[in-house]
Amino acid sequence: MRLAASIRKYDIRCYCMRFWEWLFNKFPSQIRRRFCAGEGTRRPLLNKIARRALALFAGILLTSAVIGAQPEEPADKVYDLAGLLNLALTRNPYTRETWQTAVAAAAETREARAPYYPKLSFRMHAGADRDYSVTTGGPAYYTRALSAPGFFVEYLLVDFGRRRADVQRTLFALDAASLRYDRQLQRTIFGVQRSYFAHSAALRGEESARANRDLARTLFESIQEKMSAGLATDPEKLLAKRTLARAEYDLESARQSVKTTLGELRTAAGVAANAPLQVSPLPLAVPDSLAALQDKLDSLVDAALVDRPDLAGKVADLRAKEAATSRAKADFFPEIRFEGTYQNQTFGYRAREGKAAGNFSGDENQFGTFLAADWDLFDGFERVEKVKQRLAEERAAGAELEIQRLDTILDVWSSYYAVLTSRRRIQFAQAALGASQENFDATQAFFGDGLATITELVSAQSELAAARSERIRATADYLTAIASLTLAIGKPVTTASKESSSSKYPPAAPGVPPSAKPQNSPFKH
Repeated sequence: MRLAASIRKYDIRCYCMRFWEWLFNKFPSQIRRRFCAGEGTRRPLLNKIARRALALFAGILLTSAVIGAQPEEPADKVYDLAGLLNLALTRNPYTRETWQTAVAAAAETREARAPYYPKLSFRMHAGADRDYSVTTGGPAYYTRALSAPGFFVEYLLVDFGRRRADVQRTLFALDAASLRYDRQLQRTIFGVQRSYFAHSAALRGEESARANRDLARTLFESIQEKMSAGLATDPEKLLAKRTLARAEYDLESARQSVKTTLGELRTAAGVAANAPLQVSPLPLAVPDSLAALQDKLDSLVDAALVDRPDLAGKVADLRAKEAATSRAKADFFPEIRFEGTYQNQTFGYRAREGKAAGNFSGDENQFGTFLAADWDLFDGFERVEKVKQRLAEERAAGAELEIQRLDTILDVWSSYYAVLTSRRRIQFAQAALGASQENFDATQAFFGDGLATITELVSAQSELAAARSERIRATADYLTAIASLTLAIGKPVTTASKESSSSKYPPAAPGVPPSAKPQNSPFKH
């Protein structure tokens, strides 16, 4: 039963991720370009935004059960990259924080629509008192008991754009919060990928350091045997001993790197660094060619300017500031509302004036309807200064948008050339590793025949160990650069040519779950 429940949760999660990806991809491609073109405040566009907001609210309702469900607990098992990503998307606290911020923005949007409805309230006054009044014949005393329940209704008829501006502001704020959540998901995936590649490289580095240590130990034992036979000298033995000590030191450093990167990977996955979570390393094979990325920098920059959620979020922030400015300007106009009351008064009096006394009681219904207008004519220039403040905030949001645009272009630029450079470094490192391996094999054979010295063999061994480390680091750097380029663009990138790839959107790095790739959605129309 627990397995069936887990499968159902996974199916719901995948469906929700497809829905969110369709929603976020469709919204920027059709509307954000018009935002940047300055058409974001026209009525047809606002109608589209309202429909997108309703769809977004439906998505919130759809995924609330998944987000609110119990997150997956890290089991004492071995995780691959796909399993780590699934764990991070359910447990990472930064992702949950941005999600709750989006939920709060959705609630604020519904709150902004409340003034469109009439306000109905109930009030009741009940109690008793005793008082007197002075008359020409002396004081008149009375004791009174009163009960007055009533209903009061208030309906705002005309506000000259106040409610509309508030709704627009909250809709844009909701869009910005949703886009920040989408961006945080991308950052979470990138953080897991980067840590996973670093940990895989550390594991391979530990294997390389262990092989180098074993080789140094074998060399030291060989020198000891030759010393016993009188075929080696003390300097050669000391050199072999120093080489073995250096190899032991490198192995311990590699082990420390494995533990450090494992803790960083566990933290990126949203669990404690000492959690019982083991990881299977990624095979650091030779990657594909970069034919599909050659001379595509400008197209990648254009794609990033359209698809980056944080850039689109800055556009939404700017539109929200514009709506706030419109709201501040609307305060210069009056408000016209309808007010209605209905009240029932039940009372009883006992009065005495001089020698005369009597009891009085009654039950009366009271009602009234009014048309009220409120207009602040002078408030000490408070509204004027508020408009100035909103205009300044709007200009600041425009500057933040430009900063984000420049940073986006810089991110794509840096990541693009990091991918190309790291790919070429792999080729050079692979060639250096092959040459170092051949040199070591030849030197070892010559040393066995007495044609090479111990110094030459140790030098060849050191070069081989360095070449192995460079090859491992170059591959990890390349995989991290691909993931960084994906993060910079805001969607997966194609690194292979069309002839060698059957998928239009291959994963940014090995192990990305299928739900993170663009898919056909049943919501498209």
